[in-house]
Amino acid sequence: MHQTDPRPWVRHGLWAAAIAVGVVILRQTVQLSAPLFTSSSGEGPKQSEAKVPDYTYEPWYDLAVQDGRTKPFQTACVEAVRHITGRSHFEGLDPVAVVLAWKLGEGAAGAQAGTNWETYPFILCDHHGLRRQIQTHGDGAGRQLTKAQETGKYMAPAELRRSSAFDDLLGEVARKRKEMQGKADRELTTEHLKAEEVGRRLHMFDALCGKTSTRLFRNALVSDRYVDLGEYADIDGRSPEEALAKLAGQRVKLPDPLPFPQSQFNTVREAFKGVRVAYLSGDGGRFDRASRTFFQVLADESVGPYPGVSTIPWEILLNRWQPFLWSWITMLAALVLVGTSLMSGARLCYLAGMSIYVASLTVQALGLALRIVIAGRPPVSNMYESVIFVAFMAAVFALILEWIYRRGFIALAGAAVAALGLMLADQLPLALDPKISPIVPVLRTNYWLTVHVLTIVSSYAAGTLAWGLGNLTLGMLIFGHANPATHKTLAHYTYRALQIAVLLLAAGTFLGGWWAAESWGRFWGWDPKEVGALIALVCYVIPLHARYLGWVDDFGLAIAAVLCYASILLSWYVVNFLVAAGLHSYGFGAGGAAWILWARLLNIEWVLIAALRYLPACPFPCTDRGSK
Repeated sequence: MHQTDPRPWVRHGLWAAAIAVGVVILRQTVQLSAPLFTSSSGEGPKQSEAKVPDYTYEPWYDLAVQDGRTKPFQTACVEAVRHITGRSHFEGLDPVAVVLAWKLGEGAAGAQAGTNWETYPFILCDHHGLRRQIQTHGDGAGRQLTKAQETGKYMAPAELRRSSAFDDLLGEVARKRKEMQGKADRELTTEHLKAEEVGRRLHMFDALCGKTSTRLFRNALVSDRYVDLGEYADIDGRSPEEALAKLAGQRVKLPDPLPFPQSQFNTVREAFKGVRVAYLSGDGGRFDRASRTFFQVLADESVGPYPGVSTIPWEILLNRWQPFLWSWITMLAALVLVGTSLMSGARLCYLAGMSIYVASLTVQALGLALRIVIAGRPPVSNMYESVIFVAFMAAVFALILEWIYRRGFIALAGAAVAALGLMLADQLPLALDPKISPIVPVLRTNYWLTVHVLTIVSSYAAGTLAWGLGNLTLGMLIFGHANPATHKTLAHYTYRALQIAVLLLAAGTFLGGWWAAESWGRFWGWDPKEVGALIALVCYVIPLHARYLGWVDDFGLAIAAVLCYASILLSWYVVNFLVAAGLHSYGFGAGGAAWILWARLLNIEWVLIAALRYLPACPFPCTDRGSK
């Protein structure tokens, strides 16, 4: 049995830890929330919203384009706008309309409809230290900023081009990367890395406007590479502009063993010129006619069947339907209804909640099926897909356990973690990029993607469900629900979820080694991803054995389920997003580290508060043996 009057130093230690973690959380919250209370523009007083010509753009949606894979023009535009602005629909505008404004208007000609993109702030630059450096050193001279200019997260291309500070930061990045190669990230500051991101966004905008390079203050970006024009201007006495033109021409010239027939090329080019002229005329009817002519010319001059176009209707459907947006909305509704039924005992709320729960799962399954059809592979090749798949499988495991036990708590936890995962995937498009990309050669085997990756990601789902159940147990304790029978029931469910997680982790780790032996010639090489998977397996095996031996009670099992989830985050997020080393480079990404740290600290504070509530008077007895 627990002591009802624990040693004072235990409670004092818990109080000290809770206060210390709370202070760190408060500080982190202030830092992370600062951008949320700033204006949306750094160009002084708020401008009018961006505008594009009021034309009909839908006929352009299903135009097949090649951008790593065959995709509809609509998808390519969504990805481009999201990369440059951080939002798929900048200021509510149709992404196709925005990209056509850049492409056909060459960025600045859109001014005839009220927007000059060259001077309008739309390029994402959400690091305030970087913004301050860029804006105070524009035009090569320091200046004072107004409060409105210091805030916001968007910058105009013209402001970036005339900033000597931005130019200098990119120059330092280029030198570091040249000197240190892959180790440069360890020496670069946050401002340097953010400047590099902003430079790529500016360069993509210029590329969409038809420019082969991006001219900055003294230097340039050519083919995503930063170059010092001074080095090239000294050759043969060329000016920086002449050096840039020659360098850009050299870098975009590619060998063409099968040249496209010149006559057909000229026909297509003239049709596209007609589209541009019609777009700039301001006449919507003329633009529609020119667009139809252009599409017909493309069809008539096509050399052969364009590969991959059969999936375009499905991708248009996925873009229009947005299944994962509606999934988390409906899952939240199910969460509210199931929670209401548990508090009130209303059977009707439970039935309605479970019906919506199943409907949300069905929508998720259809969304995953569409991605499988479009990509031709299981939907687990990047971080976004793994997050939505973990949310889906956590909800599936919860539904199976709920169907067996019929108590409501499992469905509540399953709905909570599924809604959270789907919401993060939908609302963080830069950190969790939903882009469907071609996979690297080592992953081009649907057999191993299905057998290994689905298994290991499903283990993350089971661990996530156990984490949800553990937090639910702690929450009931914190808010005064100390029914021993309820806690024992939740501990039993948590134990079952942990068992599923360990089984799938073990199987997935073994299958990963088998795949590694087949692909890289060795079963185990202490790669960071392999080590992360092993750590997660060991961390989850320990509480299972401790529970079996009676070393931890129901409360201890709940804490273990919450704390052990850090090992899954290590294998799933830290290795891919922070360590970013090893042979599993296809899973690497960036962003969100500060938010992950904040969330984990918040969870630790939750555990500490629950422990303080539990220790003064143990609300339920410790069992000698755990549930098996």
